[in-house]
Amino acid sequence: MKLRYNFVFQPLHAVTLAITVGDDVDAFPGIIQLNETGAEIMQMFRQDQTVDTVVSRMMEQYEADEADIRQAVDDIVSMLREKDLLE
Repeated sequence: MKLRYNFVFQPLHAVTLAITVGDDVDAFPGIIQLNETGAEIMQMFRQDQTVDTVVSRMMEQYEADEADIRQAVDDIVSMLREKDLLE
């Protein structure tokens, strides 16, 4: 799965804002507010990725239980699907 639109990610204090750019602004004019981990996960979906691949990459970066990481990835994927942001 992969993001349907092009986003830029702008850190702002304790959050990161995901904002569509270019022609995609008309298709999705919203802004998504994410924590640092959520932003990392969402950015991984700029290219076609499976959930398992993203979980594996996150496990390489963080010392956390696989179940916790998988839940974080699943939460972001669910949010992206609700907003119809995945191809």
